[in-house]
Amino acid sequence: PPSPPSPPPAPPSPPAPTRLLVSIKPDGKPTELSWALDVLIDGVWYGLTGYRYLKPTSATQEWSELLEQDRTHRFHIWDEGGDGLCCGSGAGHYSLTVLPGEVAVAERSIFRNEHDWVDFAAGQAPPNPPPPPLLCADDDNDGFCDDDDDDGAADGGGSGGRSAPDIARSVALGLFAWLGIGGAVLAAGGALLWVCASLARRRRAKREGEAAR
Repeated sequence: PPSPPSPPPAPPSPPAPTRLLVSIKPDGKPTELSWALDVLIDGVWYGLTGYRYLKPTSATQEWSELLEQDRTHRFHIWDEGGDGLCCGSGAGHYSLTVLPGEVAVAERSIFRNEHDWVDFAAGQAPPNPPPPPLLCADDDNDGFCDDDDDDGAADGGGSGGRSAPDIARSVALGLFAWLGIGGAVLAAGGALLWVCASLARRRRAKREGEAAR
């Protein structure tokens, strides 16, 4: 007898619902703290959770809230005392994590006033920042400065074969990680001035060498 037909394949499992894990470590006055979650729909903010109030305990408190898939949300946190999770009543912090995927929205954040908020997109991991542009020619698209003086090495004048823009970019990125955004802006400006001065000195030296010949 013929073999029985194979059973049809099982339907695909529905995607796991997207949730926000809220974790708050209060300061010394937890009952002054509250939070809420909004969602942006067609340009209008709507309340998603209503107000959530903390229990009178200094222990870390957590909530798990369902999110609207692929929509922008806003997390609010308030402190009736007006000094946030800081200072006179002791230090606290909060963190926000989108599940599944463990996408961190805010980590150990504090605030020092009556109100703080964070915007984020559910179901979308934050994009990676684009790499900083090279401040020199890169015709072969290898991520390094081209050699423009036919000596077989990248221009950099005694810097291990690295060009002045490469060195400046490394310095700026290191300072960005160490100083944060505000300091990095100043560092990037200083690095750009250093690059311009270095290139000018190199061109001047090249012209003087040609004139000497």
